[in-house]
Amino acid sequence: MYKSIKPLYNPAVFEDLQVFMPYSELDLDAGVYDLTMDVKLIYKAGGEIQHLTNYDFEYTKPGTSGGTPASTATATFDKMWVDYDVTENG
Repeated sequence: MYKSIKPLYNPAVFEDLQVFMPYSELDLDAGVYDLTMDVKLIYKAGGEIQHLTNYDFEYTKPGTSGGTPASTATATFDKMWVDYDVTENG
């Protein structure tokens, strides 16, 4: 998942940046998974500016019953906090 940000000030502080990824993007079979979110600050054209953190979480995708999902998928994700000072060109 990717979210473009454009700082309006130098330095800029983003205190509540939210991103969203649908469960369907995980493309996993039914089951319980221990997953890791790898969080990086990257250039729009590609390339890493700064690796921020790895965040572990548990994801559960239910089985199906006759081709219909038995229930909705769930993920346990309490809170992730990333607090870094990252600068470019000084």
